[in-house]
Amino acid sequence: MGPAWFPDSRSVLVADTDAVNQKSIFRRVDVETGEESLVFDATFQSIWPLVAIAPDGKALFYTMGEPDTDPAMNRLRLLRRDLDSGTETELYRAVSDGVGFFGLSISPDGRQLAFMANVGPNKRDLMTLSTAGGTPVVLYRGGYANPQAQAAVWTRDGRHILFKAEDGTQRTRVWAVPADGGPARKLDLATQGIGKMDLSPDGSRLLFSGTKSKQELWVIKNLLPSPLTRN
Repeated sequence: MGPAWFPDSRSVLVADTDAVNQKSIFRRVDVETGEESLVFDATFQSIWPLVAIAPDGKALFYTMGEPDTDPAMNRLRLLRRDLDSGTETELYRAVSDGVGFFGLSISPDGRQLAFMANVGPNKRDLMTLSTAGGTPVVLYRGGYANPQAQAAVWTRDGRHILFKAEDGTQRTRVWAVPADGGPARKLDLATQGIGKMDLSPDGSRLLFSGTKSKQELWVIKNLLPSPLTRN
C-alpha cells in the first residue's frame, strides 16, 4: 500500500510480504541511513496491509480479519498497537464482505479515526471512531443512491473529512463531509481515476494521483509483404 511517514519526517513505515513464511512484515526505515528495524509481523492472510500512524508516532492502527462461518463474509477487527510496548487493543469489530476496514485516517489531534466498511451488497459507510474505542458514528452512507466513498483524509483543522467517489460519468470526484455530522457536499474537483490523496501541511493544497485511459482503433497498412512476382 506504499510507505507512510512517521511524524519525525526521518523515517517511514514499509510493509512487505514474506511468501515463504506466509507473513506480512512491517519495518521502520531511516530515510537517510537506510537502517531498518522490525515493527511487527503477522500472518498475511489475517492482516489488511493498510496502516495508519498516530500523529505522535506512538501507535499504529490496522485491520485483522479471519473467515466467518459464512464463506462470503469475514470477521474484521480494528486494532491499535502501542509501539513501545507492542500491546494491541481492539477498538471495533464487525462482520463484513470486505477484506478490511478501508481508508484509515487519523484526525490531526489524534482523537478520532475515520474509516470505511462494507455493510452490505453495494453498501459502504464512512465512519469515525474514537482512537480509544467505542461505537462508530456513521457520517456518510454509500450505496445505490449515493456513490460509495473511497479513501479519506482529514482537513488540517479537523472539521471535515475529504473522500473520493465515482460520479457516474467515468470520473472520480472529491467530496467533503463535516466531521461532526451533516450532509456531504461535492467539491469542484473531478477527474478520471483519482487515487490516493493527501493534504499539504498547511492544508491549502490537495495532492492526489490519477489515471487516464482511452480506446483507439488502429489500421496497419502493408502488414504482410507483397506476393512474389513470377518471371
